[in-house]
Amino acid sequence: MLSINKKCSEWLQSHGIPSHYTATIDSTNTWAKKECHFHIPLEVFFADHQTAGRGRNNNQWIDRDHGATLLSTWSLALTSAPQPVANIKIGYSVYDALQSSWPHIPFALKAPNDIYIEDGKLAGILTEVISQGTSHHMFIGLGMNILNHPKIPQQKTTSLCQYDTFEDTAWIAFLSILSKNLRELAPQMAFPYLDDQEKQSILTALKRYVKNPVYDLQNDGTLILSDGRLLAWNEL
Repeated sequence: MLSINKKCSEWLQSHGIPSHYTATIDSTNTWAKKECHFHIPLEVFFADHQTAGRGRNNNQWIDRDHGATLLSTWSLALTSAPQPVANIKIGYSVYDALQSSWPHIPFALKAPNDIYIEDGKLAGILTEVISQGTSHHMFIGLGMNILNHPKIPQQKTTSLCQYDTFEDTAWIAFLSILSKNLRELAPQMAFPYLDDQEKQSILTALKRYVKNPVYDLQNDGTLILSDGRLLAWNEL
């Protein structure tokens, strides 16, 4: 079977972005935290299968058919410690790269950091930060169903190939846009607020989710729900 992850690693490496691939690992986030080079602005780790893949709140990330799911960690060097709104910007960066590469697919951002197509979960994002003195590093775990998707009780899932064939042109565009988005975000991570343009773009992405409970978004990342409640981004 085609290895999505090997293909991604080879393309990034050929375009000057340090990238690593292995068939099986416990967790790409754990691997990246052990092996990354703190002086490199962006470094990426891929695996076809994780034996201990994690989602938010210690949930397990399940991959089906080795090589058919994107399993990656993007190691990003920061100039300053990240503010809470950094996670919102990361999620939108992934959404933007997907929507730009496959404009006919109705991607949506679901707080705190899942990517959906209609009512099916496509991808999940897990961020972790390590600080060593004045050096700060963010590890962005990105798992995405590409060729197929796992069957999970009480959670509808979907895959990219339910909506499009796997084509090199679109996939290379996605990798190019995402890596560019993340590198451009690095110096912005210390900003405590979203600017008005960022806020509106993120709100638009949130409202594309068919079960969207969000009415508005404040510049500090607070969500205003349809029933009037206020929630911090990571409380959903």
